[in-house]
Amino acid sequence: MISRPLFTGTFFGHASHLQYARVLNWDFVLTLRLKFALANTQDSVKSNWLLYSGQKGEGYRGSDYIALGIEENFLKLQFDLGTGAAILRSPEPLNLSLPYHSVQLGRHKQEGWIQVDNQVNVSANTQGHLIGLNTYRDLFIGGLNEGEDAFLPDNLSFQNGFQGCIYDVEVKASQYDEFSLLGADLVM
Repeated sequence: MISRPLFTGTFFGHASHLQYARVLNWDFVLTLRLKFALANTQDSVKSNWLLYSGQKGEGYRGSDYIALGIEENFLKLQFDLGTGAAILRSPEPLNLSLPYHSVQLGRHKQEGWIQVDNQVNVSANTQGHLIGLNTYRDLFIGGLNEGEDAFLPDNLSFQNGFQGCIYDVEVKASQYDEFSLLGADLVM
């Protein structure tokens, strides 16, 4: 069992990543925790994916998505329920002297929040009246599968796969559930 996968970024258009089946029942409530350690390179904090699930509007399916990444040394969370994105950014840059970083993020209907390390919690709401996150594609950790960028909404700006380790990814899709490690049998 691999407990701390190492992601090497993007080379020749291919990003190392993990791909999980879509998390069921995270439409209205989601809490996610993870830890990551950055590679010792300047590129590891420029524009890198941590996680993504969603799609560009296709037929009756709207541009619902959730995305987490690093942009210019800040953590950035974006999610859209189909009527306009909420964009949250950590209040401070990542402290690069720390050996690893802890992130907790969540959403309840239109409201989302993120907390990084010991920084202040940041929250924001999506635009419009929709309240459900309807993603029909898999959950990607660390980067995207080849060709997946064709399904990305236009307003996402992360460019490269993550560089470093992402581990202890836990998901809770109800305020009453316990956290489950991603990849374990999620019964929700």
